[in-house]
This record gives sequence, C-alpha cells and structure tokens, in this order.
Amino acid sequence: MLDKLKSFLYPFDLIGTTPRLLIFNNERYKTLFTSFTSLFIIIFSFAFAIFSFVQYFKYENPNVVYSKSSDDITERSIFLKDTFFMFQLIETTKAKLINESIAYFTGDYKIIYDNGNIDRGLLYIERCEFGKNINSKYMNLLKSALNFGRPIEEFYCISSKSGNVSLFYNPNIGYSLINLNIMIKKK
Repeated sequence: MLDKLKSFLYPFDLIGTTPRLLIFNNERYKTLFTSFTSLFIIIFSFAFAIFSFVQYFKYENPNVVYSKSSDDITERSIFLKDTFFMFQLIETTKAKLINESIAYFTGDYKIIYDNGNIDRGLLYIERCEFGKNINSKYMNLLKSALNFGRPIEEFYCISSKSGNVSLFYNPNIGYSLINLNIMIKKK
C-alpha cells in the first residue's frame, strides 16, 4: 500500500535534493516529505491562479493609478485650478446625494518642507460652476462626461478664494498636500 502511494506521489516531487551520484538509477532522491510538499505547492499555485482570474474578470475594485514621474530628482507640480478636481457626498446604497444640512466638506492645505517647517492654509469649498471654479473651455467635455444624470452643480470644487493652490514635490525643498474632511452635523 505504501509502495503504491509512493509510486503515485514521487512523480510530483519537484523540490527533492539533487544528488551528485545516481541513487537507485534516479537523478534525484525522492522522499514522501518532498513529494507532499511539491504536491501542496502545485495545488496552492493552481488555486491561486484560478482565484486571481476570477477576481480579474469580476473587475469589482479597479485601481486607476497615474504617475507622472517617480524619481527623487524630478520636480513635479500641478495647479488645482487646471484640474477637474470635483467631489460630492453620496449615500452609497442608493447613490443618493447627501444634503448640506446633514454633512459638508472642509479642507486644508499643507506645505511640508524638508527642514521640518509646515505651512498651513484653509481650502474654501463651494459648489462647482463653469466660469467660476471650472474653466468654461472644458464645458463640452465635462457635460459629456457627466452624462449619467448628475448635474455639475451637485459637485463641489475648491474655490478661487483659496488662491492659486498647487500640489507639488520639489527635491530638497518639500511637498504639499490637501486634506478634505467630511463634517457630519449633529442630528
């Protein structure tokens, strides 16, 4: 019985040690432990591959990542007024807009210098409007992109009262970041 089990398991042994001489006319010395370990590795790899394909084809949690440059010597900056940085509060089960009487946004801007200093400022948040906080030249592009039933006025943007805010990274100087906070009113 044990011989039959060994003869079945030995062909799966992929990690057995390689001897310098032939042992019983075999190039490898095969054992039950290495056979079971090899079989476990094969089954685990096959199960992981199937799981990965299922997750890939479900496409439930895609991550979209954009990187302009990722080295430590390139200076990078982008002005928020030149972007389509729009956000809104929605209730996730019914995709219903949350009213400002329930919750609202606040924001702040930080510049963190490499010498340890930190500069802070407020970000003013307001409803999006073409010509006010979104450049009018992008009107056609945004209207076609927002063609799913949400008007632009339901979104929030960073107000021009915040100044010419930019996100940047300068080597040996520092970087900036913004924080958006959702404030829930007591009810």
